[in-house]
Amino acid sequence: MTEGRILVTGATGRHGGVGGFAARQLKARGAPVRALVHSRDDRAEALERLGIETAVGDMQNIASLRAAMAGVDRVLFCYPIKDGFFEAAAATSLAAKQEGVRAFAEISLIPAEPDSPSIEAREHWLASHILSWAGVNPIHILGGFFYQNLGVLAGEDFIARSEMLMPFGDGENPLAWVSAEDVARFAVATLLNPEPYVNNIHYVTGPELLSLRQIAAQISEVLGRQINYSAKISMKDWIARVASHPIATPRMLQHVGVLAVGVGQKKASFGRVTDAVLKATGQQPETFRSFFRANSKEFVTHAKAEKELARG
Repeated sequence: MTEGRILVTGATGRHGGVGGFAARQLKARGAPVRALVHSRDDRAEALERLGIETAVGDMQNIASLRAAMAGVDRVLFCYPIKDGFFEAAAATSLAAKQEGVRAFAEISLIPAEPDSPSIEAREHWLASHILSWAGVNPIHILGGFFYQNLGVLAGEDFIARSEMLMPFGDGENPLAWVSAEDVARFAVATLLNPEPYVNNIHYVTGPELLSLRQIAAQISEVLGRQINYSAKISMKDWIARVASHPIATPRMLQHVGVLAVGVGQKKASFGRVTDAVLKATGQQPETFRSFFRANSKEFVTHAKAEKELARG
């Protein structure tokens, strides 16, 4: 099913980047893709230069959503961790229903549960039911911890400090990690052939569970020098550091605080390894080691910038 357009929300987002990866992958596959953007800024213009159609709209405004969905029969719904998620999910699903959308893939998260202390997780769980009630053939995609967000959690300068400083306890709890690019690849596969995936929950992870100490060990191997994990930071100081990141929001701070308590104090393990990416795409998901090796220059750049600031 490739005749109708695919609408991607969050294609200019910075949290993980699933929407942007998916829009580009769909374009590369020859699918007619339209990106919903908040404004025609530099990020929207970058998509347009790739030949991706854009539509300016507001995910909490039914009229603009319906206009963006004209001629669309599949939707990929991505929304950052910030206030307004539930309203956006409800409005987008209603617009999709009114416009006769035939499949609606949503990017959710593994901890989405009705009794989670995370507001974000609870609203994702509620939104999944709204989508089911709307009858838009939802595809629920629950991803693991994004490799791309390591700098948010460990601090963008952790290479300069040679230390991943996070209040996540002893760092031994196994966690399900995944590349946002692999989540996008899975979403693209389901949108190009939705029938086997609709009305089901899909857990999308990388190929292995990794503790934070194992993450630090793999980074050390790639860089050829020791990077340690340490929990010697208070929750208050850590939250303040996360808050300084450009993509941080009050909702995100509440969410990551819950994760830190769950992993560090309650010794919770999040997720399990699945073969969802392999089955849907025919390709193995990227390992963390491979991801960090390919992106290590970006992390080292942050480290150099931190040293320059310290000298200044």
